[in-house]
Amino acid sequence: MGNSMQKLLAGLAGAILIAVVALMLISSLIAGASAFLSGIGAGSGCTGSSSQTSTATPTACSPPSASAAAVVHVALDMAAHLHLNPACSGVPSWPNCYDTWYDGGFPQAVIAYGQHVCPGCYAWQNGHFQCVSFVLGAYSQVEPLPASGNAIDFWGLYRHRPGWLEISADSAPASQRGLPEPGDILVWQHPPDGHVAIVTGVSAPTATANGTITFAQANAPTALDRMTLHPDLSVTTWPGYTVLGYIRPLNVLSNASERLVRISQLDPSQYGPPSPAEYATWAFSACSAAAMTEVLNAYGGHYRIHDILTVEEQRGDITPALGLVRPGGILDQVIGLANQGTPVIVDFPPDRYAGGHLLVVIGGTSTQVHLADSSAHNYTWIARGQFLAWWGGFSAVVTPRSSVAASSAAPASPYVALAAQDALSAGISPTLFVRQINVESGFNAQALSPTGAEGIAQLMPETAAALGIDPWNPVAALRAAARLMASYISRYGGNVAQALAAYNAGSGSLQGVLNRCGVHWLSCMPFETQRYIHLILDTEARPYPAGPKSGLLL
Repeated sequence: MGNSMQKLLAGLAGAILIAVVALMLISSLIAGASAFLSGIGAGSGCTGSSSQTSTATPTACSPPSASAAAVVHVALDMAAHLHLNPACSGVPSWPNCYDTWYDGGFPQAVIAYGQHVCPGCYAWQNGHFQCVSFVLGAYSQVEPLPASGNAIDFWGLYRHRPGWLEISADSAPASQRGLPEPGDILVWQHPPDGHVAIVTGVSAPTATANGTITFAQANAPTALDRMTLHPDLSVTTWPGYTVLGYIRPLNVLSNASERLVRISQLDPSQYGPPSPAEYATWAFSACSAAAMTEVLNAYGGHYRIHDILTVEEQRGDITPALGLVRPGGILDQVIGLANQGTPVIVDFPPDRYAGGHLLVVIGGTSTQVHLADSSAHNYTWIARGQFLAWWGGFSAVVTPRSSVAASSAAPASPYVALAAQDALSAGISPTLFVRQINVESGFNAQALSPTGAEGIAQLMPETAAALGIDPWNPVAALRAAARLMASYISRYGGNVAQALAAYNAGSGSLQGVLNRCGVHWLSCMPFETQRYIHLILDTEARPYPAGPKSGLLL
């Protein structure tokens, strides 16, 4: 809403789009499953992203992760302090009487972020606060968005962006739509400007009852609004507007097993474009391609069976009669791995299961295995004994390289989850803090840098003593480091880059640089500190390996 110049945020363009998602197939022995982040978060989202729930009445969806819950919290905090132009007497009208004004209770950290990324920009000023500014502000306190532009550009900016998922709404046929989740970016088309908002609540529809989407926004008649979500997942919205869909980050707090959506290998729309011959040839033997498609899409891909078939057929990995013909590798503790958020592709070979089949394990219990099955049987739960009778022993983990980059390649360590929780307790971004500790030590509790920084948080001995903790105790060190970062972020007015610089080089060194170089402070910092900041904040390129750094001095 508003003109295109209002939607444009100067200085925030220039992020490079990566158009090709590289894939890596790992078929190897797994000696154990890692305790990762699937247990952290505010809920499980809208499970399965199904268009119809099994309940008789619409079901409320929880934020799918702790970061999504944090985004919602910031959005609601902003919305509570947005209002119309005082001269409008409480009557909204476009273009001068929308909620673009904020009062003294508006989150100061968001204002500071706007002043940092776009000094003096019209779109962040009180009385002109725009919808794009609102969305950027909501994410700024959790994980700053990697790309921005006019509101109408968002759908294109994130279409094939590694680490991000787009869920279509009215822009796609009913069979290709999905449910929104709290924390998603809601995108409208309305040439020439469009509109964006933050989803704060979802009531999923049933087969016979409508649901709702609640969202927070700026530059609109009201800062909090609600729209009807129909059983076919279309949305009743404002005249002249079309809901394109929802943009969702796939970060270290996400769970691919929970996000995995079953695809039917007998669905003609999965083949083409369009090609009845491809469907006739492959529909009854493409379970491997269907399983691969399900897994890749759970990590943020936007594929059909056709896309995977094209690659598998060219490589000779699949034939219409045999399905996958070069299986290999056995993975132990498949159910445990799936329960922790990593879907696992498994085989039912022809000598155990008529015709042979591949499907995906997405979880399980001590007595049952939870599956996503592309065949007409659509198995969801199978008794463990029956599963073992059918299973041929083959299993594979498919991890897109883009999802690894999006999570900063956080290691399989129980301290990752602890770091995320400590960050939340300290009131800072869990994604940011996990990346920071990964760069500091690779989550190695015994790390020692050449300059003497010690432990998982790479604290200098004198710093650890001032904080009253043992730097070799990872539990105490992570908690203290999170609190220290929170204090730095507060001290520097929400400027995360300066807070990181203070942690890495010392607050005294940073202050000297600020006094000497002003707004060009970063270029005056030591190269190691510049590299340190870019490694943590730059989600696109990470040319330097994680390892012990120089620590910090108070």
